[in-house]
Amino acid sequence: MENLHPGQFLTSGVLYRRIYPGPTCYREGKSTSQVFTKKREDPGISVNLASLTSSEDVLKGHDNFGLAEITVEEVIAAGFTVKYEPKKGDPGHCVIYGQFSDGNCRKLSRASKVLVAPNLAP
Repeated sequence: MENLHPGQFLTSGVLYRRIYPGPTCYREGKSTSQVFTKKREDPGISVNLASLTSSEDVLKGHDNFGLAEITVEEVIAAGFTVKYEPKKGDPGHCVIYGQFSDGNCRKLSRASKVLVAPNLAP
């Protein structure tokens, strides 16, 4: 991976996104568009760059959560951008920016691959 600088837009790489352990986020072995829907108050959605963060670190402290993987190239193809925005204690933190319409969020969920299924048991 090239030398990254905070604020840099990415053009390649693999991203991790946590999957909330609920039926609106995970069905029939796949993540739903809800996984890639941003909260109203947030400018984008947080993801982690796999080359700088382990899947275990992404899930640490998030019991029962699952993990999805998507490439930066797939995110860009869906009409979004990915910006490297590291945080203290989270060197691989990035943010996906764009128009989070239902259709665009579905594009992201369809492109993603579930690596770890969330535990949906009550």
